[in-house]
Amino acid sequence: MTGYRTADGFSALAPNEFHETGDLGYIDAGGRLHLTGRSADVIKSGGYKVAPEEVERLLAPALQPSEVAVVGIPSDYWGEVILAAIENPAPGWEERVNRVVSSMTDYKRPRLLIALDELPRNGIGKILRGTIRTDVLSRFRITEGPRPRLEKRS
Repeated sequence: MTGYRTADGFSALAPNEFHETGDLGYIDAGGRLHLTGRSADVIKSGGYKVAPEEVERLLAPALQPSEVAVVGIPSDYWGEVILAAIENPAPGWEERVNRVVSSMTDYKRPRLLIALDELPRNGIGKILRGTIRTDVLSRFRITEGPRPRLEKRS
C-alpha cells in the first residue's frame, strides 16, 4: 500500500511507513494485483469480510456429530469463495446443510461443499485450514462466476 484515498484526494504514506492490510497476494508481470488469501483466518468474499468461525457455528448443529471447517478458496470472481469441509458426514448431510445455508445472509453462505474422511489437525487437535485449502486446490479446480463448482483435476 502506498497511501490512502481520502475526500481531499490521495495521501501518500511517509517513506518507510507501512500499513498491514492482512491481504496476501502478488503482482503479475502486467502489474495487476491478485488477492490469494488473508494472513488471518478472515475470508474476503464479494467485498465482505467473513469470519470462518461464525459460518461454522451456524452449520455445526446440522452436521452433528461431524465437524466442519470453513476456508476461503481464491477466486477471480469473488476474491475468495467460501468452502465448507465436512469431516466424515452422515447420510443426508447435504440436504441438512442446504437448509441452513438458505437461511444465512447471502455473503456468508458457503458456495462450495466438500466431504473429507478427516479434517487435518496439528498435534493439539486444531484444524489446519491452510492444509484444507492446499488439498482442495491440488485435487480440484474452481469454476468462476456467481455459482462456482469444484471440478476434479485430470
